[in-house]
Order: sequence, then structure tokens, then C-alpha cells
Amino acid sequence: MAQILLYRDQESTADPVPLSAVEHLADEDHPAWVGVTGEEQDLLEELSPALGLPQDQTVMAHAHRNRPWAWDDDGRFVFTVHVLLGGRQAPRFTTLTVFATKALLVTVGPDLSEALSDARPRHGVTDLMGTLLEWLTTGYQEMAMDIDSAIDDVEGMMFEEGRAEVALVQRRSYELRTRVLLLRRAVIPLSEILHGAAKGPGDPGRGVQRYREVSAQLDHTARLTESLRDMLISLLSTNLNIQQARLNVTMKKLTGWAAVIAIPTAVTSWYGMNVPLPWQSTLWGAALANCLVVGAAALVYFSFKRRDWL
Repeated sequence: MAQILLYRDQESTADPVPLSAVEHLADEDHPAWVGVTGEEQDLLEELSPALGLPQDQTVMAHAHRNRPWAWDDDGRFVFTVHVLLGGRQAPRFTTLTVFATKALLVTVGPDLSEALSDARPRHGVTDLMGTLLEWLTTGYQEMAMDIDSAIDDVEGMMFEEGRAEVALVQRRSYELRTRVLLLRRAVIPLSEILHGAAKGPGDPGRGVQRYREVSAQLDHTARLTESLRDMLISLLSTNLNIQQARLNVTMKKLTGWAAVIAIPTAVTSWYGMNVPLPWQSTLWGAALANCLVVGAAALVYFSFKRRDWL
């Protein structure tokens, strides 16, 4: 069942109203909002007369939901935009289609009663749609600030050498990159929609100041999103360089120990040949070989240790 809110004297009422009666109860000074979820798209056909659109055109408008778009014609403004909802921890990327006339605002997609139940539309649908866009923009700004704080936390763990910390940095970096990409896909198209909404139904002059404020807030969020994207690229690059440096240190130490081990290997292989050698069968020969192994290995070890190769 569709959600319906009627606005009287800048107050919303949620009294049960038949969907067919909304067209007669709403006017330019007393607008109404109808919320249709994605599972109730068949209700759009019933709303077509109120929207002033043919049934097939109304359904088709929501069918083109794979990409953002906007359409403005004869006092009606229709747009589809990707929205990011669900809070900071588990945001949901979904599609929102909005139909706006001079008296009616219809949304198809997620539940927006939280955004519109406390609206005070002094200027009709113009204010109502401004409230919706401001709510989306404020949510995006909070998400961007939360991502910014999360990036600072990841940067603080980048130089930890524990295996769990290294894996955590890599996982969090990937998660933040995904969140920034989704936020960018939601913010940038909304900016173009916002400029079209200012020219939409109703008197655009009555709500132009509010649209300008929301547009400025959205532009700030878009710039912050691009800055976060650059920060994450730098973070991933720095993390890769740190991992490469750690690998180089490991390879250097392995090479140093291989050189130390090569000394006794060379001496023992020399005296292990099947040919007679001086002092091969004497106590002095065994002592000389052992001293040669220990002395040469110690010399190489301390030489490499002084150069920080081990």
C-alpha cells in the first residue's frame, strides 16, 4: 500500500486516504506526497491521471532506472537518480524516481517518510521537493565526513607490521574505496537534477534561495568526495609502497643469511673432495677447517650487520 501524506497549514497528516482521492484533496498551496515502494509499481498506473501522464509513459519513466535522467514538461518534473541510504555502516545503493506536479509529489523507490513527515512546505511542492533534496544532500555530506574519519583511522594503522593489522588495512582500504565510488555515483548526477528541480513545478522564484543553499551544500559534498577519492588513491599507493619496502627488507636479509651460510658450505665442500689434501687426516686439519668456517662466517656476519643487511 502506498504511503500518503497531506499537508495542511504546513503540517503533515497521515490519515487514511484512498489513492484515487489524492488528486482532489491536493492543490498548489496544500500539496501531497505519495510514496510507492519498488514492489508496488503497479500503483503508478492508478496515479497516472493525477500526474497528467498516460499510464504507459508513467510506468516507462520508472523503467529507465539504470541511469540518472530528468524530464521537465508542462508543469511536470520527472527524474530518476541513484541514492545511497541505510546509514554509515551498511549503505544501500538504490534507485529513486520522482514525479512532481504543482500539487503532488510521488516517489518510487525507498521509504522516504523519515525525510518528508516533518516537512513544512510553505511554497507547495517546490518546498517539498527541496526538503527531499536537502535530506539526501545532508545524508551524503555525513557519509563523506564519516569516510574522511575512517581514512584517518586507516592511515594510523598503515605502519603496523602485524599480519592482522596489514590485512585489516587492505580490507578497510578496499571497503572505503567502494563506499567513495558509490557516494560519487550518487552525488554527481544529483547536482544536475538539482538545477533542473529549481525550474520544475510551482513558482521557481519562491524556493530558489533554498535550492541555491542545497546546491552549494551539494557542490561542497561533491568536492569533498573527489578529495576523498584522491586521498584513497594516495592511501592505496602508499600502502603498496610500504609492502614493497617490507618485501625488499626481507629479500635483503635472506640474501645476507645466504651469504653467511655459503662460507661453511664452501669450506666443507672443499674438504669433502675425494682427493688427498694437506692435514686432511690430522687433528690440526680438523681444527683449521673449523676455525676457517667459524672465522669467515663471523667476519661476513658482522660485516653485513654493520651495514644493516641482517
